[in-house]
Amino acid sequence: MIKIIANDNKIDSIMGTIKDIDKDRNGYVTHSELDDIMKMNYPKELSSRDLLPIIKKFSSVQNKILIDYKGFRDMLRLEVNKCQTQKLSSKKLDSS
Repeated sequence: MIKIIANDNKIDSIMGTIKDIDKDRNGYVTHSELDDIMKMNYPKELSSRDLLPIIKKFSSVQNKILIDYKGFRDMLRLEVNKCQTQKLSSKKLDSS
């Protein structure tokens, strides 16, 4: 999933949709909402994938259905940056 996002970064669009859903700004959406949002932004790439194992890592302690979307976003940004840095490093090595 990280490579897919690194190739076509839609994190800002994903976060915009999440903020539309999270009207009370509590920092949480349900795991099914986040799954739907991810698949809506990457329909070809993610429609047949089970994202719940990744999403559930960000579940609320009190309510496992609720996902801390800011933690999820931060993980995506960190991992996408790592992936893009690795791409740049390998391009530099290839051109040497």
